[in-house]
Amino acid sequence: MLSGQDLLRGRLRLLDVTGIVFFAVLSVLGLALVRGQLLWVETYAQVISNGLVAVVALGSLLADPFTAQYARESPPARCGTRRSSGTSTAC
Repeated sequence: MLSGQDLLRGRLRLLDVTGIVFFAVLSVLGLALVRGQLLWVETYAQVISNGLVAVVALGSLLADPFTAQYARESPPARCGTRRSSGTSTAC
């Protein structure tokens, strides 16, 4: 989740920025176009968004995978901690 603190610290993630830009473009199109011109947007918005996520996922593999951006911020798993199922995690 993108917050004001992330913006101030410059910790923008690729998927966050892509989502913001995509929905900003959809908002501008929704305000600027008339109903007849919006039919293609209504019809293909989900396909376009899925394609955009796929392009980001595949394109990020070339440099820094977008999932690594989130993994760096999550705490590491502890060795030997108990799961709710009663099994312990291995290191």
